[in-house]
Amino acid sequence: AGRELELQRRRASAVIDSAMDGIITLDPSHRIVVFNRAAEAIFRCTQAEVLGQTIDRFIPERFRSGHGEHIREFSESGQTARGLGRFGAVTGLRSDGTEFPMEASISYFDVDDQRLLTVTCRDVSERARAEKALREADERFRDLTDNIREVVWIRDLRDLSDIWVNPAFEEIWGRS
Repeated sequence: AGRELELQRRRASAVIDSAMDGIITLDPSHRIVVFNRAAEAIFRCTQAEVLGQTIDRFIPERFRSGHGEHIREFSESGQTARGLGRFGAVTGLRSDGTEFPMEASISYFDVDDQRLLTVTCRDVSERARAEKALREADERFRDLTDNIREVVWIRDLRDLSDIWVNPAFEEIWGRS
């Protein structure tokens, strides 16, 4: 029985360490008791450096008081999980002091009359950069097409619906 229990523990540990998202488990005092390899990569520090510390070290100072209250409310809500990305990106703090956008979910479970919280997190910096570049390209496109006298008319060829026209279309064709 002891050998089987140890095997199960090792398997669970391997699953947590192989996860693509950061996994951080907190004890009832919000001290870190699990910090997987993905979390090490995301926050740029080792498990040994953070075990026993509070999660506050990964939250920018300006958000810490609100974050503590959020965790307390969640823990007492009776809701057992909040999904990754459901509330949009939040701001994380790496060990070198740089801030970055991340998605985070939170769940809890009770073990031996202790409520443990697990935060699952994902660095979304690359996606945020891509979204920003797309917005900037769209702004440049609109600036260009809004200021030329030629018609720019975008139509969906599948159903022949008009998707977008520039101001010159209305001037020349008399239709919006």
